[in-house]
Amino acid sequence: MDIGEAAGAIEQAAAAPAPARDIRKTGIDPNFWYPVAASTEVKQNKPFATAFAGEPIVLFRGKAGKVFALEDRCAHRQVPLSNGVIDGDHLRCGYHGWAFDQSGKCVSLPYDKGVGEGPRGVRAYPCRERYGLVFVFPGDAAKAETTPFPEIPAAENPAYKTRYLNRRANCHYSF
Repeated sequence: MDIGEAAGAIEQAAAAPAPARDIRKTGIDPNFWYPVAASTEVKQNKPFATAFAGEPIVLFRGKAGKVFALEDRCAHRQVPLSNGVIDGDHLRCGYHGWAFDQSGKCVSLPYDKGVGEGPRGVRAYPCRERYGLVFVFPGDAAKAETTPFPEIPAAENPAYKTRYLNRRANCHYSF
């Protein structure tokens, strides 16, 4: 192949359309902060069920009003913790009464005087509240402190009106 033929082949390759990419197969980076609820939805003394990427999460406010996020299932019988009750800074399962603290550790069994090295807990998600939203960090919890929190200056600027839509759309997150 001479130089002229090579140049023609390069031009032809450059003019060919790129292969189609299905955006629905694009993964999501779990090591980021994602909003999962409006702050007003998470009431004092009432667990709130939500989800991120199909994973059930329960949000609850402790006695000081801070929001915590746990996996929405009891470690005992897999009953949703969102069906339970808030007891101070603990979330108590509505089935057998196991209580979990904000770190997901089982801290109380109603039929046992002390848990000690008792049952395994549930996953806790790093959680922050800002812009009228509750954000969770679904990835590696060790990276939550060093991962920049999303900056949305317009959300706190009184010159802008912010409208939050809370409809569920069964589609890929990129849409």
